[in-house]
Amino acid sequence: MAAKWRATRWWGVDIGDPELVVWGSPVELGAQDRIRQLRDALMRSHLLPAFEMSPANLDRFVDTIRRARPAMLFGYPSSLSLIAEHARKKASRWTRLASRSPS
Repeated sequence: MAAKWRATRWWGVDIGDPELVVWGSPVELGAQDRIRQLRDALMRSHLLPAFEMSPANLDRFVDTIRRARPAMLFGYPSSLSLIAEHARKKASRWTRLASRSPS
């Protein structure tokens, strides 16, 4: 953890800056839910499950990233690439939704 914080500080991301983690460790996703939730709340981190990459979940992941505006995305390069490609393909639809004027 200390090595991660040191490296992220080189990139201008400090301890406590909001982050989204795309990960799939059974330890992270399983029995330690309460501990993980407390740790994530304290560290301003949000976990997205890396092995649940359905189109509906990818829509949800991109929406989560847009809402959270994290200082850093951390995770498997292949998973981050899938999310980025999905967002790129859907960008025009999301842009139209975001730029609608109120009725």
